[in-house]
Amino acid sequence: MKDLTKGNVFKLILVFTLPILFGSFFGMANYFVDGIIVGKNVGKEALAATGEVFPFIFCMVSIVTGISIGSNILLAQAYGAKNPQLVSKIIETNIIFLFFASLFVTFGGILLCPYVFKVMNIPVDVMPYAIIYTRMYLAGMIFMFFTNTIQAMLRSMGDSRTPFYFVIVTNVLNIAFDLIFVLWLKMGIYGISLAVILSYIIVFGGLFYYFFRYQKQVKISLFHLKFNKKIFFKSFKLGLPIGAQTLLQSFAMILAFSIVNNYGTNAVAVFAVGGKIDAIMFMFAMDISSGLSAFVGQNLGAGRYDRVKSGMAAAWFISFVPIFILTVLALIKGEWLIGFFTDDKAVVELGTKYLLIVSGFYLICMTTYIFGSVFSGAGRTILVLISTIIGWWIVRIPVSYFLSKSIGADGVWWSIAAQWSAEFIFALILFNIGKWKNKISIQTISHD
Repeated sequence: MKDLTKGNVFKLILVFTLPILFGSFFGMANYFVDGIIVGKNVGKEALAATGEVFPFIFCMVSIVTGISIGSNILLAQAYGAKNPQLVSKIIETNIIFLFFASLFVTFGGILLCPYVFKVMNIPVDVMPYAIIYTRMYLAGMIFMFFTNTIQAMLRSMGDSRTPFYFVIVTNVLNIAFDLIFVLWLKMGIYGISLAVILSYIIVFGGLFYYFFRYQKQVKISLFHLKFNKKIFFKSFKLGLPIGAQTLLQSFAMILAFSIVNNYGTNAVAVFAVGGKIDAIMFMFAMDISSGLSAFVGQNLGAGRYDRVKSGMAAAWFISFVPIFILTVLALIKGEWLIGFFTDDKAVVELGTKYLLIVSGFYLICMTTYIFGSVFSGAGRTILVLISTIIGWWIVRIPVSYFLSKSIGADGVWWSIAAQWSAEFIFALILFNIGKWKNKISIQTISHD
């Protein structure tokens, strides 16, 4: 475990986030290989389906994920405040909550998905793939919840290296299972879904064993877990804005896909492929922000407000190079990038235009994530929620609806750029106002 409250800020951020960044490289490879295998061996309908379903999945997991993130905000601050008893209570409460919540999400999602997809107006040729993929994906949700949460716990306590190793294993296994189930056994969309589930089951087993067997900082017995109501409601209060943010974002994404669906399977496939390329940027931005949030949480827990801006600057410079390279590639080699996923000429042509419009705003989006990680690390999660409402509901959905009426699918692509720009401006103003500095979330539970 790493104490992030002492030492050179740039070096700390770099050393702490390098494993997360390397993990993103493996995640990026997995995204590309997975998309290529689906697009070129199963078809553009399956490729479109893998993009269509995620707004619904995000909607189902939103509140659970938000509360878990709220718990990790408390965890980082408690660890920075050198309070191991409180750290243990936070972890135990989060484990119990996640177990029951994941069961609810799994069964609820499996039952609801066909009805939601009809409301989304998913194309008829895409619908069967979407239902199969979603139901199989949700069947493994409990393992995904715990895998991602334990990794986040370790990062909150200053350990970014161990999650990195498990991220590598997850992505390598996923690619290997894709090759076996899709290329060798010809299982189609079933193989793609099964590859995800099995990779997470295996990694969950190893990560769970490591966390409770080898980490020395916190002593927890799985047979004597205790649920702390005060900690849960504090996590709920912190995480509800994040969960609500994801929920509202998911509903907005469902509306966005509904608009895109009006332009047929080619447009839906472009949205899915473009989303995979955008996801490379999101992986870098979110992983750096995850590390920065832990840094901010620990330093605010220790009362080191002076180090936050230095941490932000370090995180921005570390993020800049890979995202700038991706931006240049998308702008000048967009056709080449889209062509990795599909040989369909109409999809490649439309996808190239998507990248020309959207990729120029990658750096703006990345900077917004850095601001958001400071707000989250400080416990000011409500600010992230407000940013989402402004970006998605006040800007993106109206712009997408009205602009697509006049210029077609291009109007949807331009609405993405408008959303990212609006969120950036809002975050910049909020950060300079500085009210986030006054929020230390563990003060109300540290004496419980």
